[in-house]
Amino acid sequence: MAIFPDLKPENIGNSRDLSFEQMVMHGTNGLGVQVVLNSLAEEKLQASLRCLARHGRFLEIGKYDLSNNTPLGMALFLKNVSFHGIVLDAIFEEDNPEWIQVSELLTDGIKSDKSVLRM
Repeated sequence: MAIFPDLKPENIGNSRDLSFEQMVMHGTNGLGVQVVLNSLAEEKLQASLRCLARHGRFLEIGKYDLSNNTPLGMALFLKNVSFHGIVLDAIFEEDNPEWIQVSELLTDGIKSDKSVLRM
């Protein structure tokens, strides 16, 4: 919060249990969020999926559920969402030219607009 003083304590959830789901849904008036960057597994992955708004994008960077072929449930896609599995190991390889681009995009985005962190 020292780095991003616009953040409010009520906008910070706990990822060690499922309480973040209620916080997100309450904070968005039940609509959910447009983008989920997820590394949580098992029931917490399912809770993260339920936080996704219609037409949202789910970015899975955790390997546990991908490796274990964990079912998602096809009904999720009735909300016209997209699910992307991202294996970060492949992006962070030294010889991958996309890593430089990803790094620059993240750095520029953080420098230019901290408001993306607001709910």
